[in-house]
Amino acid sequence: MRVGVRFFSYLADLIGAQQVELDLPAAATIADLSRRLQEMYPARAAMLAQAVFIVDRKHATPEMGLADGAHVLVLLSLGGG
Repeated sequence: MRVGVRFFSYLADLIGAQQVELDLPAAATIADLSRRLQEMYPARAAMLAQAVFIVDRKHATPEMGLADGAHVLVLLSLGGG
């Protein structure tokens, strides 16, 4: 299956791309996508491991399955106080 992945703000700047298209196995999950992105961008693996994933405008959990043609947004988690 093919999914579109879009990076925002600071993460897009660090990765050097605003979006990529990836081919994943048919039963891929958000966790699988996260691992693939960490392999593709090892210098940003720690950030990607903590990223928030939004799929088709809904917050995605690691075990959530992906569908062919899904649109995935990757955002950095924010912290503060």
